[in-house]
Amino acid sequence: MKAKATLKQISKELNVSVSTVSKALNDSPEISEQTKTRIKEYAKLKNYKPNVIGLNLKNRKTRTIGVIIPNILDSFFAKDFSGIEKIADQNGYNVIMCISNESLKKEANTLNMLSNGTIDGFI
Repeated sequence: MKAKATLKQISKELNVSVSTVSKALNDSPEISEQTKTRIKEYAKLKNYKPNVIGLNLKNRKTRTIGVIIPNILDSFFAKDFSGIEKIADQNGYNVIMCISNESLKKEANTLNMLSNGTIDGFI
């Protein structure tokens, strides 16, 4: 497997600024189509993938939602979770499932634990 390229490496190889590379990869209108194409093709060739953790910190979004389920053995909740996960995936979100075993205290602890920015919201 090829090593992933970074914005800095791409900018150095193409003799442009890191900012130009970032803007090109994000389709900024400030960058010409020719430059965007050149940068995107090179990034693809070098297996560039955005740093998801860095993007999440910058955007303050994790694209992750939490679902607290009282009982995973109940088919009602299993079907609900399946539907939630399907819709979330279609919208570019990941889902974290937490099982409370019908304990209000465990639900509260889970809410406190995950509300520190780990996820964008709860269901």
